[in-house]
Amino acid sequence: MKLIASVLVCMFVAGCGADDRTNTPVPTPRPVEKTFLGLEIGAPSSLPECARYPDAPAPYLPAVMQPVTPCSMPQERVFDIHGVELKREYDYPWKIVIYFHPEQVPVGLEKQADAIIQAGKLAEVKVQQSVSSTPEDRETFMPLLKKRYGPIAGSTFDQGAYWHQPNMDVIYFRGIASDRSVIIGRSPAYREWLQRTHYLLNCVAGSQPPA
Repeated sequence: MKLIASVLVCMFVAGCGADDRTNTPVPTPRPVEKTFLGLEIGAPSSLPECARYPDAPAPYLPAVMQPVTPCSMPQERVFDIHGVELKREYDYPWKIVIYFHPEQVPVGLEKQADAIIQAGKLAEVKVQQSVSSTPEDRETFMPLLKKRYGPIAGSTFDQGAYWHQPNMDVIYFRGIASDRSVIIGRSPAYREWLQRTHYLLNCVAGSQPPA
């Protein structure tokens, strides 16, 4: 009888332990946010060209009049003396401008952003604080970024912050005094290109390579 009772007690205790372990909530991993202003950084660029004024070869309609957004327009073209567009290296970063409708960007940010296309992919998007924004708008940027990208990975020199995602770095420059804040989404490939280019320029200028 003692043996049976001991076995029953052990089974009861083991069963309780198993139930406790089963009922313990498992933390849900935070989903990875791959987009910046609704655009996937590092992905092939499929932005449509912004609409132009009728019968005008160059001027583009302002952002609020664009029928489809986000849309892009080239900011950089390089021609030789004969008017032929020069070809660059495959990974040469081309500058574009992206237009957004007001509801597509947080309050306090400009409705257009500077961007980089590199090797056919959206390598960087950089948006500034709007000139018409208020100090209260500026104070909302950090909470919004934390909510979307999670805990910060580190701080910038001006009390801003940065985050590391698998497909991009998100960098928030708060700005000093009257400087406007800047928020950037940048791909690792473009970051490496910038670091490599900066190193080569320093070498050409005669500076010492980084330790």
